[in-house]
Amino acid sequence: MSATNDKPAASKPKRRRGPIKKLLLTFCTFLFVVIFIEGLFSTVHFVHTFISKSKSPVAEHSHTDYDADLGWAPIKGLKVEDGYGPGVPIHINDQGFRADKEYTPKPADGKVRVVAIGDSFTFGHDVANDHTWPAYVEKLDPRFEVINVGLGGYGVDQIYLRHERDAKSFDRDFLVFAFIMEDFGRAQHDSFNGYGKPTLALENGELVVRNQPVPRRGYIRAWLNQNGYLLRESRTVHVTSQIWNKLTSASDAQVATTSGNESFKAVLKKMWSDMDKAERARGSRLILAFIPAQRDYGPFEATDHWRAFVKETAAELDVPFFDMVEAFRAVPAGQVPSHFVDPVTGETIYHRGNKGNQWLAEQFLQRLAPMVEPAAGGNPEGVRSWRFSDLPRRNGRTNRADVS
Repeated sequence: MSATNDKPAASKPKRRRGPIKKLLLTFCTFLFVVIFIEGLFSTVHFVHTFISKSKSPVAEHSHTDYDADLGWAPIKGLKVEDGYGPGVPIHINDQGFRADKEYTPKPADGKVRVVAIGDSFTFGHDVANDHTWPAYVEKLDPRFEVINVGLGGYGVDQIYLRHERDAKSFDRDFLVFAFIMEDFGRAQHDSFNGYGKPTLALENGELVVRNQPVPRRGYIRAWLNQNGYLLRESRTVHVTSQIWNKLTSASDAQVATTSGNESFKAVLKKMWSDMDKAERARGSRLILAFIPAQRDYGPFEATDHWRAFVKETAAELDVPFFDMVEAFRAVPAGQVPSHFVDPVTGETIYHRGNKGNQWLAEQFLQRLAPMVEPAAGGNPEGVRSWRFSDLPRRNGRTNRADVS
């Protein structure tokens, strides 16, 4: 009888981690912790940046609403007492103009009326109603009444279209078409910061409006479009974008419209020609005015290109051209920053502050005053009447003197 030896299987000896593996494990753990902390701090920084720097789709979002004709337009009758900060109100009258009063179809006797159409530099972004350049004109020379028909974000096409719809019916002596360099680029696209807008084109020699009614676009889409650059603060988005661009060889889809093409310039010439004819027919005068931003103090290729174009066009049409850029470059360099100071915070801003708008008003008056001369004799009631050196007498305005 043979005996069976039931011996337990021998257990395998435990493997001991070598010093290299221990060191590698420690390094990987440390690297993971560092990456986690770096990611945490990057996330906190990204969130803080987004909260502190994110902006409304357009700065005028608080006092404008969707408009099928223009893209956006002022909310009539709106009063925002601290619109641009404590004590800096935004008042829009019932006619849709930035004003604390309503306007009659004809100006009062003795008043020289100016209708000022433009963008945010005319509307007076960052300042109160009584510190816009149109308001300063009235304060500096009470002969003038200036209707402020400016609105932020508008291109030259929207400036024109809003005048034709909202301000054309108001009797006036001068129509000031004010613009900055960016207004020409805006007019060459059917959207601005995510908001839809109309455009102008020429068909058979006549102006036609396209992209109208303007599609209504959601606030979220516009907000993302305005703040998209902040997303690139995220390392994940930044790296992903670089990889995607390399894979697709993506190029910027938005072609710069610094100088504009010849067809667009033809639109501008037709637009201003039609306006000039209409103003002359009613006894008024069109004036083109180039408003300078701070970056225009020195030579700026895009601005100087458009200045040259406007100057040439104005000469062809025999329309006065107020080139405020040229005057701005004559301001002493040390005084320039004071033109762009937030009236509440004292910080540097893109738009003109109180002093900058007062300077603009002074420049306008230097150019407007010679076009308005006291008429000989006056009138029995002591109300001034005025002679317009190169304008025909307006029908129905007994307080105007005939041009001799």
